[in-house]
Formats: sequence, structure tokens, C-alpha cells
Amino acid sequence: MVDDGSSDNSGEICDQYALKDDRFKVIHKVNEGAGLSRNVGIDKAQGDYIVFIDADDYITPQYFSMLSTHNEDVVFIDINYVAEDGEFLRKENMSNFMNVELETILRCNMTGKLMWGGVEKGC
Repeated sequence: MVDDGSSDNSGEICDQYALKDDRFKVIHKVNEGAGLSRNVGIDKAQGDYIVFIDADDYITPQYFSMLSTHNEDVVFIDINYVAEDGEFLRKENMSNFMNVELETILRCNMTGKLMWGGVEKGC
């Protein structure tokens, strides 16, 4: 887990998980943005999989076991946008990208130009 200079208690929460489970490693760094933090995480990763979960993301307990059933290089999971009170807002069908070439997905994702939030940004 990479703590990108969080100003809340996220870094401490990461540390608590690392104390409970030695599979978790925490890297604390100054805030430089998601892209650089992801690159640090990729560089330090030692496992077979890399998953990006942002501070505003919620994953179900089945998230990793569901991902492990796939053998693809990149897996897109449909997203439900939910308000803090639990109200469903909308669904984002990330599976629409499943036929896009891997190089295009990676280039567009890392440059922030992939169609997120229903906005076509063009690569």
C-alpha cells in the first residue's frame, strides 16, 4: 500500500493492516499524485497481481477471490457509484473496455485519458 502523503489517518490505517497481516507492506511518501505513487507501488511489488484501489473506493469481501478467477492481463470490473448514505447513483460499465488492446488500455489509463465517469477523453 502506498500512502501518498495523506492528510487524514489513512497512513495509520495502512500501518495497522500491515501489523495484522504480513502480506501488507506500506510505503509512506510525500504527496506527488496517484500516477507517481502507483509507479512506486509497481516498482516495489513482489506478488503476482497488482490492484489499484483508491481512497474513495469500496471493495466487497469477495473482490480478490473474484479477480483470481480471471486469467487475463487486465481485468475491468463494473463500478457502482454510491453516495455516502448508501444511495445508488449510477453504474459504470468498465467491461465495455474488454475488447480494447492492452497497450491502448495501459497508455490511456496511465495518462488519465481513459473514459472514466462517462467522459470520453481520447488517447
